[in-house]
Amino acid sequence: MSSLSPSPAYNLIKVASRLKHICPYFKSVIDRRYRPNSRRELLHVPYDWRRSNRVSARRLAAIVPTWLNAWREKSGNSEAKVVFVVHSMGGLVARHYVECLKGWKMTTTILSFGTPYKGSGNALGFLCNGFAWKIGPVKAFDGTDVLRSFDSVYQLLPTYPFVKEPGQGL
Repeated sequence: MSSLSPSPAYNLIKVASRLKHICPYFKSVIDRRYRPNSRRELLHVPYDWRRSNRVSARRLAAIVPTWLNAWREKSGNSEAKVVFVVHSMGGLVARHYVECLKGWKMTTTILSFGTPYKGSGNALGFLCNGFAWKIGPVKAFDGTDVLRSFDSVYQLLPTYPFVKEPGQGL
């Protein structure tokens, strides 16, 4: 059985990050694939995208074991593990939890959509050039100083060759 296939008794659990903000198509695919029977089979774990992903992963590490143990007891499956369904930066949070905080011991799969595993060029652009909303030529809002205070923006810096130097190809 594939790690993405639910068992007949639905012994997998899902820990979702920002699930309700994802497009209706994504939600319908997950609903068809896993068909949760009750709210207890799905744990929605919101996080503050402005804070460090490490802080959010530590919060996840504090929540998941207790919830998983309760689910194992309720379902009668002592071998049940977590399936993370994540979007965008939620994938970075789940990955840090699994790889660095021993979450691999209780995780089956991370199903991620739109996760910037190698960083985001937008983060570099905002840090170097600022972040402002304009209405025509008028600057309506300048969030540069605030954006530069978010730990998460620095964690989104690209880890791949991103800036093309004169005479150098990428």
